[in-house]
Amino acid sequence: MRLVPAAEARRRMQERAGTAVLEELLSSDEIAMRLGLKTRQSVHDWMRKGRLLGWQGAKRGYVFPAGQLDDRNRPLDGLQHIGQLFGDAYAAWAWMTTPKTALDGETPHALLVRGDLDRAVEIAEGDLQGDFA
Repeated sequence: MRLVPAAEARRRMQERAGTAVLEELLSSDEIAMRLGLKTRQSVHDWMRKGRLLGWQGAKRGYVFPAGQLDDRNRPLDGLQHIGQLFGDAYAAWAWMTTPKTALDGETPHALLVRGDLDRAVEIAEGDLQGDFA
């Protein structure tokens, strides 16, 4: 039996699952560096205020999806509002990155990247109320 490196195993699993991009999760230190913050404490303050989505990782510490940052390493506009609607960062991120029928298979994350916060909020509120169309 030949062992496969972890990165290759993840790539193969995603290929089989039909997902094109491996979700990059950053540590507190990594996201602090990208945001230009001096300490992990600042990252956790931003998380508590809803400016960042993060959750307890499987190992020690919190993890933060890199996809919540724009191309200038700033949190996506509207992220805080979506996070507040869900009240749970992991649930909000899972919802944001799941293709929606109401968006013709597009993700709410793509809406935020394009700056269409109003449509993303409309879809979130509808899903949370049970409007699954």
